[in-house]
Amino acid sequence: HALLGLLHEPAAGLAFVLSRLHIAAAAIRHELSTRLTPSTAEQLPRELPPTPRLARALHFAEPEALAFRQEALGAEHLLLASLEDPSGGAWRTLSELGLDPERVRAALAA
Repeated sequence: HALLGLLHEPAAGLAFVLSRLHIAAAAIRHELSTRLTPSTAEQLPRELPPTPRLARALHFAEPEALAFRQEALGAEHLLLASLEDPSGGAWRTLSELGLDPERVRAALAA
């Protein structure tokens, strides 16, 4: 769900990476939305607590940001973190679209 939310934000780093890899954000949104269970606004609390999976993604995202000498975590770092967690639904979707950590890191470094 976190990655789906990030794809709706015009995050410059994530948009840059996806364009370098010739992958449309709309394609990722579509694939993720077919795998997620829809919910209504009435079912959601005003503020969502962090889940263990999100905490794990943030944990993996921090060294990715530091590797690129960036102090702040960006959507592109969370994308990399999603690719490091094969137990997550985002990993499966991103892998099926041809994304892997090495390709994303290369696009960021270019």
